[in-house]
Amino acid sequence: MSNIKQHLTRWDAIVDNVFIPAITDDHLCTTDGRFLLSLPVKKGGLAIPIFSTMADFEFANSSAATEQLVEHIYNQDSTAPVDTKQLMTTRRRIAIAKEEQSSSLLQQLRENMSPEQLRANDLARMKGGPSCLTTLPLKSGNFSLNKREFYDALSLRYRWTPKYLPSMCPCGKRFDVDHTMSCMKGGFVHRRHDDVRDLFATLLKDVCHDVEVEPHLETLIGEVLSSSANSSDEARLDVSARGFWQKGQKAFFDVRVFNPFAKSHLNQKLDTTFKSNENEKKRMYNQRVIEIEHGSFSPLVFTPYGGTGREAERFMTELAQKLAERKNMTYNTIIHWLRSKLSFNLLKSAVMCLRGSRRSKSELNMDLNGAEISKVVGQIK
Repeated sequence: MSNIKQHLTRWDAIVDNVFIPAITDDHLCTTDGRFLLSLPVKKGGLAIPIFSTMADFEFANSSAATEQLVEHIYNQDSTAPVDTKQLMTTRRRIAIAKEEQSSSLLQQLRENMSPEQLRANDLARMKGGPSCLTTLPLKSGNFSLNKREFYDALSLRYRWTPKYLPSMCPCGKRFDVDHTMSCMKGGFVHRRHDDVRDLFATLLKDVCHDVEVEPHLETLIGEVLSSSANSSDEARLDVSARGFWQKGQKAFFDVRVFNPFAKSHLNQKLDTTFKSNENEKKRMYNQRVIEIEHGSFSPLVFTPYGGTGREAERFMTELAQKLAERKNMTYNTIIHWLRSKLSFNLLKSAVMCLRGSRRSKSELNMDLNGAEISKVVGQIK
């Protein structure tokens, strides 16, 4: 309908003051923050429109899309054919106009963002980044989040401060989101890495032979490697699979999940940060795998907030193609499922790092050496 912009302001007020706080744990958006949430998910938003600002634009689009139908109704002509070519051209023009409008708005918003907000937006727009927001919350696929996990997911996506966090970590340092993503206390960082490793190992077993988790590399006997290479006799990688890249050849993979908001990374471009982490892994293992193992090496680099490195993206593309052939399914279905599965794994691991208990277990001051356990069990029976 035309000229209804002024009638939608009350509805926008309800969305801003009731709906959005309800799904964000009472977060109140700034003007720019509200416009960001109105953008499509692939642009870093939540696709929650501001109806009063889009009313005139959508009316114009609706009028253009229904122009032929309106003409036929006016003429009372039920047999007139619809020019499908013109209709498709109109729809394409509308889609392009919407894309240009959202891109222009995003560019304006990014000019006022802090470096952390820019990095968060970059991550949200990467492939697979918004999967947790565009996937049906099916418990059967472990794609569901409880209320607190959803609140925290949005806080991590937009760099909002989550509620109910302690002021100090049991390790003695100040407790904040960035600290939780790297604090070793509690073992959550290791668990986050292992979840990704186990996911890929399980999937590789469906398409490859001789899949091994944490395979030891051959010991060095006189071979000389570069100074940056790992020459330890105990060196091992995360996963190996025979025949992944080349028939009969053993492919080695090593997973890294790094914090893109760390001070050492924040001033770098996101692509550069992924590349530097991949190169660090290659300096450690690439030469040894190629010359000693006669295999191939691929570093799989991710962040807890979504986003994948170039090598990991190539690996996931090849894995999805092999799974699609094996299971007789389309590639698009498999790659969407794979990105969604990885996104949820990383997200739940990040929430676990944020909310998991890091307090030391209290030791039981009880001596059980002399307890007559068998007699106690007998009394219980």
